[in-house]
Amino acid sequence: MQHALLPASQSRRRRRTCSMATRTHPHTVSADTRHTYVTHLVEFDYPERFVQEQVGHRYASTTALYTGVSDEYRNRLLRRALESRPELWEASS
Repeated sequence: MQHALLPASQSRRRRRTCSMATRTHPHTVSADTRHTYVTHLVEFDYPERFVQEQVGHRYASTTALYTGVSDEYRNRLLRRALESRPELWEASS
């Protein structure tokens, strides 16, 4: 799915609205901040249920939408999985 570009006027209006919401409600965080927070928790190996509760999601699938892990993290997970199954590790070498 590709995101449509917003016209400049709508983009400015949205930015202004977001910053006003943050100023009037200082405990409000942007979606970018939530994405970053969830991603860091996942990459630092916090339990999935803990991460889900931290951001107040009812379903793990919602939390997964906020997670954008790095290639380095994916490679680390793959290596860990292969090391736990030596017969797979030898076959992939």
